[in-house]
Amino acid sequence: MLSSSSKNCFALLCDWPHAKAAENETIKRISSAAKSLNKNVLVINRKGEVIDLENDIHASDRIITNDDVDFVINLHFTSPRVYDGFSYLLLWNPLKFLHDWNYERYAASMASNHDSISCGSSFADECFYRYSFCQGYQHLFPQIRLNHTNSGPYFDFYDGRSGVFYCGIGWDKNNANPQQRFHDVFTILDKKSVLKIYGPKKLGKSEPWKNFASYQGEIAFDGTSLFKTISQSLLGLAISHSAHLETEIATSRIFEIIAGGALPLCDNNSFIKKNFGDRVLYIDGKTPEEKASSILQHHEWALNNKPAVKTMVEDLQNLMKEKFDLAVQLKKLYEQHFVRRKEIEEMYFARSEKMRVNMIYFLNRREDDLSTLIRSFKAQSYGNKSLFILSIFSDFDYSSLEKEGINYHLLKSDNVSDETQFGQMLQSARNQLPSGENERYMVFTKNSLMFYDHLTSLVRVLEDDGEVEVADFLAARLLGSGETSDAILIDDELLIKKGGAILCKPFLLRDLPPFFILNSLSLNHFTVVILAFFKKKKNTKRTTSAETPLVTKLTSKKLVNYNDLSLFCDVILLNRDIPNILEYDLKVTKNDIYKIMKKMSVFKPLMCVRKFILKIRNSIRGIVR
Repeated sequence: MLSSSSKNCFALLCDWPHAKAAENETIKRISSAAKSLNKNVLVINRKGEVIDLENDIHASDRIITNDDVDFVINLHFTSPRVYDGFSYLLLWNPLKFLHDWNYERYAASMASNHDSISCGSSFADECFYRYSFCQGYQHLFPQIRLNHTNSGPYFDFYDGRSGVFYCGIGWDKNNANPQQRFHDVFTILDKKSVLKIYGPKKLGKSEPWKNFASYQGEIAFDGTSLFKTISQSLLGLAISHSAHLETEIATSRIFEIIAGGALPLCDNNSFIKKNFGDRVLYIDGKTPEEKASSILQHHEWALNNKPAVKTMVEDLQNLMKEKFDLAVQLKKLYEQHFVRRKEIEEMYFARSEKMRVNMIYFLNRREDDLSTLIRSFKAQSYGNKSLFILSIFSDFDYSSLEKEGINYHLLKSDNVSDETQFGQMLQSARNQLPSGENERYMVFTKNSLMFYDHLTSLVRVLEDDGEVEVADFLAARLLGSGETSDAILIDDELLIKKGGAILCKPFLLRDLPPFFILNSLSLNHFTVVILAFFKKKKNTKRTTSAETPLVTKLTSKKLVNYNDLSLFCDVILLNRDIPNILEYDLKVTKNDIYKIMKKMSVFKPLMCVRKFILKIRNSIRGIVR
């Protein structure tokens, strides 16, 4: 089912709630502009938890779903989509920043969003689209526009203004680069008593504006104080980092200066030239001395020609209100959103609901309150689904499902034991599951939180290719917790990499594995076994689930507990057609196991067992080393 009805509410992702970051100022401005359009805004952290930037920054118990918001706007490239909702990524950052941080990692995080929003930089737009195309994500070319702008408040020009405004945090001043990037120019201007510098007094251990007489202090990040401060100056510096110049991206400063009623004094940024032309002033010269001289000459001209400056400012404010005002652009975003979303969802949503998805929930934790199961099941936009529960407990309370009106079927197993016998339990209950041409299967646990488009996108894979046996997807998870949490995408290597593994990834199976696989399968081995056994797999290239690793304590040489993850020290190698079992008693590290999995060509590494046969120790040792 495609989404079409408006909820008049959207969410903004805040990566650094406690920081005095430009993104947080942007969030307040967007929220203010949305309010003028009668749109509600929720601010969320990386995990989708609603937070209050004004009062209590700590996360609430509320986590957004697709039913709460029309869309989510992701302000920064560092965070992938790990929340339930249609997600836009703002393409606001220069390409150099992306490469400096970690292109391979963060480009994939960017592509986890459904769509992107352009700020008018063809370089940023085309780079993202090329990456998406080459990696098979199939994103549409960026079309919706949202600039680093604002909705004021707008301040009128008045004759008493003087001085040149500049605001910057000096983030590029560090031990490796002890001077702020405009240091030489500002040093000259500092002696002329013309410049008014604002920004943080301290940034980490550095003091960006130490020894500058022109430094005026900090400006509150409240969405409005900056404009009021600008309103006291005659001119405002809108100068760019070299990375912004290369990518033709203008920072928010040009729009802030216009709203504050000062006349922008800019460098040769192509975006500004294309959109503002000769309505603004430009800094001439190549050397610091020439640039400083140009700024002083413009200031002298503005002091002597205030009526002309007033006319230019009014013209700029009229242009901004018509084309660049944040409320105007948000209104257009809403007007385009539903058409755009329908076009995207038609690309990867199921064409019909002919297939029935039998969702098999493995209940292996007594403390499981079924809340994740309930959220995942109810979130699905795909309607033709049934819920089956395979439990190791005979006396579990399922009243929470009944309260939510969720129908379920309990699977009876002859081998009720623990998660190490998961496969035997599923095999013994197999005849209780529906079978037929249109029956499909999914196994999942409380460690998977599936988003609204999970089932429908997986079904579409099986619809498009009748030979695909497993419909896979991109998963994301969080590292750490609280303020230090970091969201990452999980690739195949992370199945057995430091920090945990996806042990029961909820992909969609055209049919359950054969009995000789299930009978030896534990929960810990489920994902790696299925991905290794089935030859015909296809990935949706969509991030539709957030996974919590099941691994607890690991040591470098052996496991503390067998139930943690025996994959790292015990291996069965199975040929797809001849289920010969080879065992050995070597104790190997997780890295050694990954080498085995990568190098084996005759045998498929499928699953792990507890005991090994001594006969083949030497041959396996050769592969490991």
